[in-house]
Amino acid sequence: MKAFAPSKSSSFHHMNRHILHSSSSSNSNNNNNINNKDSAQSFMAQAQQVKLEAKAMELELTMDQINKLEQKMKFAQRNNEAASVAVEDLERDMKLLELKLEAIENGEKVPAVSNGNVSNNNGNINGNKMEDGQGPATSSVTTSALSEDRLESAILSFRQLPPYMRRRLAEIVGLYDGDALTNVDPDDDPFVAAQVVLALYENRVELASGSPFEEQRKKRVQIQVQKPSMDGSGRPQLIEVNSTDELLSYLNEIESEMNSDESRRERFISSMYPEATRKGEFEPSEEQALEFMESVLSTKTFSPKSKPEKIPGGYLIRGTNVMSSNEKMISSVQEQLDNNSNLSDKIQFHYLRDPYPGEEEPVEFEDIWGEPVMLVLAKDVSPERNQFVATLTTLISLACIGIFSVEAFSATPDVMSHLQASYDSGDSDLSWLTPRVIPIFFYFLATQLAHEIGHQLFALKGKFKTCAPTFIPSPTLPLLTAVTKIRTPPKSYRDLFDFALAGPLSGFFVSIGLLLFGLVQTNTIDAASYDLLPTLPVDLIKASSLGGNIIDALTSNQVLGSMAAKDLPLHPAAIAGFCGMIINALCLLPIGQSDGGRIATAVFGRNGIVLAQAFTYFAVFGAAIFGYDEANILGLYALFSVFAQRELEVPCVNEIDDLDLGRSFLAIFGSVVVALTLIPIK
Repeated sequence: MKAFAPSKSSSFHHMNRHILHSSSSSNSNNNNNINNKDSAQSFMAQAQQVKLEAKAMELELTMDQINKLEQKMKFAQRNNEAASVAVEDLERDMKLLELKLEAIENGEKVPAVSNGNVSNNNGNINGNKMEDGQGPATSSVTTSALSEDRLESAILSFRQLPPYMRRRLAEIVGLYDGDALTNVDPDDDPFVAAQVVLALYENRVELASGSPFEEQRKKRVQIQVQKPSMDGSGRPQLIEVNSTDELLSYLNEIESEMNSDESRRERFISSMYPEATRKGEFEPSEEQALEFMESVLSTKTFSPKSKPEKIPGGYLIRGTNVMSSNEKMISSVQEQLDNNSNLSDKIQFHYLRDPYPGEEEPVEFEDIWGEPVMLVLAKDVSPERNQFVATLTTLISLACIGIFSVEAFSATPDVMSHLQASYDSGDSDLSWLTPRVIPIFFYFLATQLAHEIGHQLFALKGKFKTCAPTFIPSPTLPLLTAVTKIRTPPKSYRDLFDFALAGPLSGFFVSIGLLLFGLVQTNTIDAASYDLLPTLPVDLIKASSLGGNIIDALTSNQVLGSMAAKDLPLHPAAIAGFCGMIINALCLLPIGQSDGGRIATAVFGRNGIVLAQAFTYFAVFGAAIFGYDEANILGLYALFSVFAQRELEVPCVNEIDDLDLGRSFLAIFGSVVVALTLIPIK
């Protein structure tokens, strides 16, 4: 390269000559009115030539520096007294100059190297701090313990790092500020990579102490964090974190809070009662709880032994019932509350087991799930309900019932041939099909009407209010279920049990009656009418052991027999009755706020329902996973319950008195009905 590079004097002579030539040419062109386009092209050519000559001069200067360094290295190697460190310094300087030479040849932007030190366009990096004070960017190339091999290896390793890591390291040593380059991007220039490596090496002690990262660590971050509510209201609090130190402190605080006994206690209590019992600003205040304890309770009814204790949604008051029965005490306290104009329309009370009894030994065996306490809640514990969504869901469900009724004829040959003939002839009149579809629709609605009437009769008897039912659609059955939420607390577990069992049991008995009636009609109609009957898939019939065996017994083994067809013709009443059996049995599964969950709560209490619910989920999802739910009925219902019915029911006024023996036997009967109906035929 040195052979063709021009000398310094020659280079400057050519530069001066071209500058003078450019000036004289420009004047001549102006005087002689030469074409502007020709003049511009001439200037561009001249500028390019000057640029090339300047580059050649830079190459020559760099080659001169390399030659001088080579001579110094040879002298140092011949001199036995020369320190090996000096040789390493010269070799490193040589390497940097070679990198610079490579950059010049590639036409890249090149930082200056002077007297063995690296500098950039903004200032030298020649000490422990940059001239503008922006960090510990020291990268003197005369560092004394980094060999050439180690330097080359470090540069290679640096350039193999991901881009964001290279830029972050360059930012730490002051060679890259993120938005505008202090020098040259370390992703583009190998010489800058060497600068970064050397700066990191020379500041290794300071870097190891962590001080260069201190300003970055304390940099203002201005973020908002949603702090989970620790009072059980479910409403997160927005807090502002101004630095990473504050963020770390906040996270440590949250961790300690979540692991504290008080936090675990609040989370457990929140899981025992639905969110409707926690309504923020409507929750009772401490003053109201104290007034209730001092003005409503007394030593003749319920004698308090401690001040009100705050829990999510309300207050607990511990004490003792001094009356002969729980019902008399509750009736007397309710009378006193109704006479208190300050509290009667703001709060209500519940007599129940301590939701978090702690580690104290129970005095009586019956108190193993917690001693009786008073729970003070807001007057309104009705669940939040979007009326528009509920109405829309019910309308969609009614449409699904209609679609199911029409699809029941999809495997009826005579009906399908009639439809095909009407389509071929362009006849759009399907009034002949309507009388066949309507019976299925209304027979099925009869099973759901019986279900809801059963609920409402016992709600009226127990003097508590409910929401209107919301039908939930299903891809397999006419409906998946009907959700009827409770708005005001039942008086006792007995009222809750009666309400919960009356609905599914009424619907189930009506469904059984329709199934038997429909099967009798199926067996007695004439052949022409039989050919026009709707059908039910045999695979769906096998989803219920009870329903499937009843149908098989009354249809001459057309379900389980070896000659069983894919679809079985049945009277519309039989189809509606069979589907009604399955849907009402699903409602009796002990899950959350379903009818079965309410029954399990009344039988086992709030602690027992948790175990019953866990067992149910395990059994249902296990059946779905291992192929015992081919119709996908159980899995779909359980999935719906996880998202829509997972909470427990609102507390009753009296949750201390247990169910009587007769209701316990009814609960066992209901469990048997559920098992027989929902266990499939394999």
